[in-house]
Amino acid sequence: MKKSNGIMMIVLALFLMALCVFLIINDSEYLFSGKTYSLNEAVNEQTPLDDTLRGKFVELKSSSAMGNYAETRDYICGFIPTPFNSQEYAVLLPGGQVISVKVTDKGLIDALEKSTEGFYSDDVIYSEFTLTGKLQSAGSEMKKYLDELLVQVAGENYADYGFVSTYYEIDTTENRVTLFFMYGFLMLISVALIVITVKKLRTPLAGAVPQVQDPQQTMLNGEAVSRDYPSFVDTDPGEESDV
Repeated sequence: MKKSNGIMMIVLALFLMALCVFLIINDSEYLFSGKTYSLNEAVNEQTPLDDTLRGKFVELKSSSAMGNYAETRDYICGFIPTPFNSQEYAVLLPGGQVISVKVTDKGLIDALEKSTEGFYSDDVIYSEFTLTGKLQSAGSEMKKYLDELLVQVAGENYADYGFVSTYYEIDTTENRVTLFFMYGFLMLISVALIVITVKKLRTPLAGAVPQVQDPQQTMLNGEAVSRDYPSFVDTDPGEESDV
């Protein structure tokens, strides 16, 4: 392996390791103690949702699911794609704010579907569910799909009915088990990458033969120059010596 390539691999491994450490520190409250913040206490009719809890793990008890509006691809750490998909649901908060919920668990999906049926039913049917996950931004694309759902429900002027579309999302796919696995996997990959790269840098290239300088050559201005030396060996065995 070329030295420059090896350095690049080591830098990449160190970057992944640093990213892993940063994420562990950021999620340490939930990761090691299971601590969550109550979204019900943080949000009410007078206090809208803000960035105070962004990046924190929250818990929300609600009975106001508004439906499944999108399907998204799952990513590890937000940038490593996986073959799995998640469902995006809209949930109404006190005060009219509507947030997104990212779900993969079948039991939770069933609870959200049941709550959605009750939300649009003429009868008063409450189907409460509990959400636990990281509060984050859903991104502009999800916001667009959420707006389309609200237009479908209440028309172009859905704000007149008290609905407020937001960028917030509760990602329920992240829990303590998945986080431990994800961060452990990233750390393992980083360490393995460093070890393998260092071993390759220390191993000589296959087929490489060390060059031995001819004793009858010397270096002059970086180039090998042949030199002739007198021989002590009699090259003509038939000729007698004068000594």
